Amino acid sequence: MHIKEKKFLYLNEEHVFNFVEEAQNGIKIKMFVGFQSDKFLDFQKDLLQEFVAELKDKISDEEYDVDTIKNNFEIALQNLNVRLKAFADKVRDVDFFGIKWYIQLVLDNIVMLSMIGDVSVMIFRNEKLYYSLSNSLNDKGKIDLFSDFIEGDLETHDQILYVGTKISDVFDTSDFKEMESILKSEDTHLINFFQELLNARLDKKSFGFIFHYLITGAPVKAHEEYISKMSENSFFLKIKNTLFKNKYQATVAILGIFILFMVINLLSQVLKSNTDTFVTSDGVTIDLTIEDIKKDLFMFQGMDPTSEEKSLKYNEILSKLDVLESKGRWLEDVAQFRKLLQSEYYKWFNIVYVSNLSKFDDATLGKKTKILSFNPAEVSQLGDIQSLYVWRNMIIAGSKSALVGSLDDNMRGSLVDYNLPPADMMKGCGLNLLKDGLYCFTTNSNIYSINKEWAQPVTTTDTEPFTKNIAGVVTYGKANLYVFENNVSAAGNTTLVTRYRNTLGSQTIYQGGQKYYLGANMTGFNFGSGLSNFAVDWSFLARKEGKLYQFRRNPPTAFTLDAREIRLLWGDKKILQYSNDVKIISSINSKYIYLFDRINQTFTVYDSRPAKNADQYNYTYGLYYVFMFKFDLGGTNRVVDIDIPDPSGNRPEMYILTNEWVNKVSLYDFIDSIQNNKVLKQLN
Repeated sequence: MHIKEKKFLYLNEEHVFNFVEEAQNGIKIKMFVGFQSDKFLDFQKDLLQEFVAELKDKISDEEYDVDTIKNNFEIALQNLNVRLKAFADKVRDVDFFGIKWYIQLVLDNIVMLSMIGDVSVMIFRNEKLYYSLSNSLNDKGKIDLFSDFIEGDLETHDQILYVGTKISDVFDTSDFKEMESILKSEDTHLINFFQELLNARLDKKSFGFIFHYLITGAPVKAHEEYISKMSENSFFLKIKNTLFKNKYQATVAILGIFILFMVINLLSQVLKSNTDTFVTSDGVTIDLTIEDIKKDLFMFQGMDPTSEEKSLKYNEILSKLDVLESKGRWLEDVAQFRKLLQSEYYKWFNIVYVSNLSKFDDATLGKKTKILSFNPAEVSQLGDIQSLYVWRNMIIAGSKSALVGSLDDNMRGSLVDYNLPPADMMKGCGLNLLKDGLYCFTTNSNIYSINKEWAQPVTTTDTEPFTKNIAGVVTYGKANLYVFENNVSAAGNTTLVTRYRNTLGSQTIYQGGQKYYLGANMTGFNFGSGLSNFAVDWSFLARKEGKLYQFRRNPPTAFTLDAREIRLLWGDKKILQYSNDVKIISSINSKYIYLFDRINQTFTVYDSRPAKNADQYNYTYGLYYVFMFKFDLGGTNRVVDIDIPDPSGNRPEMYILTNEWVNKVSLYDFIDSIQNNKVLKQLN
């Protein structure tokens, strides 16, 4: 068997351990490992070199047995993991050693492999995805460890592809179908297809490499005798010899088997009348029975609540139930399964259903989460309650006035009227530079500064006034006010945002603005009627048409902006989709990003991986679903807004604003329950 290799490598070769060798007995060894840190690099390579030497010694026998090779491979991997952990535990000044990629053995037509870190392997057969597996980063210790090895049979023309990321986070079913059609119709190499898509969706450094192997030829000659020997002792050959020695008995047996076959065939025709067919997402037609649904439910319950696969399986079960119901099959069972799916849906997808905010209270400690209730005078003066902003104190913005400097029922803050002209209305706000008041913009695109004492217009010394199409105002740092444009298209050189610096000592007078433009190459982006729902951490974040976009200055001194879509990974995106009124909450102090959907009344927590608050990853991270709150308060009371104070960082406190009150919830208790126990905390 011959193996042809092709690769793309995006990591400095000094950070790579690459070992390739074919032993005299024909076993092919390939070990390819990348290191993210410079520290103790040579020592880590020495550990891998020792492993390779041990492995070669254990598998070098000319007359090897496959099971013996498997056992020796497993022992060598375990010894390597022990050495890696002992090494990492001794080093005190490194929090985590980033190692990833794989080792592969090929013997006869068998491949055995083990992976470390975020890596995926795919096997393609007949230009279709035949098998895929992803290995996840285990960051509980100081160093990741190699996984238990897996094995599989190879055929001529099989293609093996390794990628340094979890492939299901980047590609979906439609991508693989597109790949199949392209490979059938065009002379395109598989690795080139993946390389183009990965480069379009991820930074090269975040996945590091793509390796491709093409399998050609027959099993190696060194083991033709072994294969022949296995054939001589095969089950079918023994049957053949037995039949020729006992012809009469064989004739009777064959007649019996024939009769049995006819009976089974008759039964299968009867049973067939009680089955239906179902076409899977891959286009495969299968027989469908109630037993299939039971198996699906059992499999579904054991799947990771945050995984994309669980979402797909959930919707597949619903579709199968629809088929059975439409045909009038097993209606009682179908009804019970639907009831089970509905009742357990939130639990299975890490969704906390909130019918009353008092459910967040801790009765054992006597702790109430409601911290402020609006009295009738405040409700009347505020008008329509619109938004909440929290730093040291709370600021609640209404359509007619704002409640500034609130802490709780005992420190209610000051009501400040906007005193807007009759033809103008308050549209949106953001915290001011001192975080003790607001900058708010109106439907006529005027900007006002709101504090405890008054509402005052904000002006600029620029020859051009503030844009007349304001979509958002956000402050960042001690002097910067960012004013976002409303009608942003995906055309190059379109203004996304203008930055203003305040005049020294003033909160209301700003210097001339600096426009930031979208880069010339915006191919593939579609912002519809314009971006909305902006946030600023170290970059600019915006949403539109259900997608989250990130913009950055590249280089940092430029006035043009690069753009990318941040894909929201895992979770049930098929059923729970976002509206176009979604607030983005992001902080430079936190690795989490939160999305509050005002229309659908959901609050979703996403974890950035790698952590976005690490400088080297703040433009390459992905967002992974952790859990969701689904609010259904009943009556006219709704969740109007949610805010997470920036200073709370990775120990976030969640402030929930409704039409009637404000609750303060320790959000980190729910996050910790997932990270520490793998089980989401439930409400009291």
